[in-house]
Amino acid sequence: MTSPEPTVRFWPCPLPPARLTVIAVGTPRHAPRAQVRQQVRQVLCQALAALLACPAESVQLHSTPGQAIRLTGPDPQRNIGLSLSHDEGLSLLAIHLDGPVGVDLVNYAQLPTGDEELARLADDYLGNSTAPALANLPLAERRAAFAQAWADLEARLKCRGLALGEAGPEQAKALAGCRSFALTLPDGFSGAVAVAARV
Repeated sequence: MTSPEPTVRFWPCPLPPARLTVIAVGTPRHAPRAQVRQQVRQVLCQALAALLACPAESVQLHSTPGQAIRLTGPDPQRNIGLSLSHDEGLSLLAIHLDGPVGVDLVNYAQLPTGDEELARLADDYLGNSTAPALANLPLAERRAAFAQAWADLEARLKCRGLALGEAGPEQAKALAGCRSFALTLPDGFSGAVAVAARV
């Protein structure tokens, strides 16, 4: 069983035994995306080695564009879920020893600046219950609430291996089996992690 509110650990850090681990990695601002990915993959290998009590060099990862990164060694039969999210200056990685996981990160600075565009995105992607609730918030709170709702949606989609699509009954049904948690992150960022509801 996992903690009801996963703690974000800021790398480098010791990793106590946990079924669900979320790690934040500070990355250079304006760094090429390939450099950031390489840095985060190195952290992921080190973290997996610590959690699995194996040498870091035995950890093997496989990634295919558009699909979640996955562990192929040292024990490819284990159903270990991995998920990554990158934004300007910060990356998140999640490791779930009991199956699929999704993590997402939103930098407020990357959000659309127009309130009308945020409202349109909320209507199209966040659904009939979330969009009106956001619209009723004071403007000062709306961007942060939108960022958290978006991170939550993306984390649940990643957990289910689904692409972003317009909100509707089919998507709601597909995501109903996910349990998501808001993550405490530095100012200017929102994040969420999602796992199967039974966890």
